[in-house]
Amino acid sequence: MAYIETTDGVPLYYRERGDGETIVLVHGWTCDSEYWWRKNVDALAEEYHVLTYDLRGHGLSGKTDDGHTLSEYAADLEFLMESLDVSAAVLVGWSMGAAITLTYLEEIGDERVRAIAMIDQTPKFYSDDDWSSPSWVSSRRRGSPKSSADSRRVAPKRRSRSSRRSSPTPARKSDSTRCTPERR
Repeated sequence: MAYIETTDGVPLYYRERGDGETIVLVHGWTCDSEYWWRKNVDALAEEYHVLTYDLRGHGLSGKTDDGHTLSEYAADLEFLMESLDVSAAVLVGWSMGAAITLTYLEEIGDERVRAIAMIDQTPKFYSDDDWSSPSWVSSRRRGSPKSSADSRRVAPKRRSRSSRRSSPTPARKSDSTRCTPERR
């Protein structure tokens, strides 16, 4: 197991696999690098140098009460890439990992980054009055009555009674439940 210790003493767990251009995979909140990326790493490592790591407080990295901000996670990512002499990397962030990637670019820059990919995350975190969104969203946000765009929306078709199920479909336990802290 490979670890690197941050300047504030938190050990970050990481793994490197494959050769070629570097892809850094950044997982989301309460997940870890082994769980989230397990179906991707082997295939990617056939052609690329793949770097995965656990965020502080996640997976096999050190647990700490401090440093759980996007800025600190981005600083940890920079420390890891600098320590491993990574340059021209493709940063791939899933969920909060995408937010970390964008924070990295905003606060640290793109010197070590060739490209980014965001999975399951919008590039605009919060909508505000300057953000161009559909008029019916903007009008509702400000508390005004529905716009004419709302009145033109078509209601979804209702299923007939005969096509409805007689009993609800049982809930299926999904793999995503493994990402909760209670499962660690």
